[in-house]
Amino acid sequence: MKKIIVLGGGWSTERDVSLNSMAQTYKAIKSFHSRTEKKDIKIADNLLTLLEEDLKNILIFPCLHGRGGGEDGAIQAFLELHEIKYVGSKAKQSSLALDKVKTKKLMTSKGIPVLPQKIYDKNKKPKFKDFDNKLIVKPINEGSSIDTTLVETDEDWENLSVSKKCLVEPYIKGRELTVGVIETNKKTKPLGIIEIKPKKESFYNYKSKYTSGETEYIKKPKNLETAIRNKIKKYALDAHKALGCRSFSRSDFIIDNKNIWYLETNTIPGMTDLSLLPLSAQKAGLGFEKFLMMVLSNYE
Repeated sequence: MKKIIVLGGGWSTERDVSLNSMAQTYKAIKSFHSRTEKKDIKIADNLLTLLEEDLKNILIFPCLHGRGGGEDGAIQAFLELHEIKYVGSKAKQSSLALDKVKTKKLMTSKGIPVLPQKIYDKNKKPKFKDFDNKLIVKPINEGSSIDTTLVETDEDWENLSVSKKCLVEPYIKGRELTVGVIETNKKTKPLGIIEIKPKKESFYNYKSKYTSGETEYIKKPKNLETAIRNKIKKYALDAHKALGCRSFSRSDFIIDNKNIWYLETNTIPGMTDLSLLPLSAQKAGLGFEKFLMMVLSNYE
């Protein structure tokens, strides 16, 4: 029986969320697999301690989020270099999925509808045909809506402070939906659709995601046509396969009237008690432990 080591922490901007994901994943796996440990990867050098293990008899479960010490492929590349088995998407696929520009270009080629976008340029506020003037500015390689900003006025644009490469999209006031995907028994299938409804914020930002009580998570979205449900699940499955994801993923969408817009795919979604992948699995009839058990069954 392999030892499972749940990795968390990292050194990205999502470190705190990662530690929470690690703690809850460790607790769940430990309940059915006694040889389970957790490890906080605070700096890159901490990865070297993994080489002290019996490499043939360990399985790594990364709960690392964001760019740099997260899900950008760097840690996955280290594990691949040392032939250490791990759960989740491989290095190349992880890096691709975190890059919103490249991912959206890929989705367009697969017939998945995406919002138009432009690379941020402070001297040129973009306008998008057939959309109003509100904009969303977001980093190209970050998750958890970190540094994502709603721009409503020219003054907002002038006062915007951007410290990293960002893209700009039209703001859509619509219904935000997410659906997970799981691989098990050599099959890849979508999980349940969850509607995300922030109670106070204009969109699902960092505060809405990680503050208890700030967001309503609707397991049974009302007035969502069967055709829309089926398309969203198909798009999530298509995105997972197009990116070459492994084990699981979660894709986010927004619908405006009957238009579906793909937003992004997460290769290592959050595993906290407020996280959407566990809720999507729950909607499909899978408790957290059962979901993890099914994922890990691929690595026996």
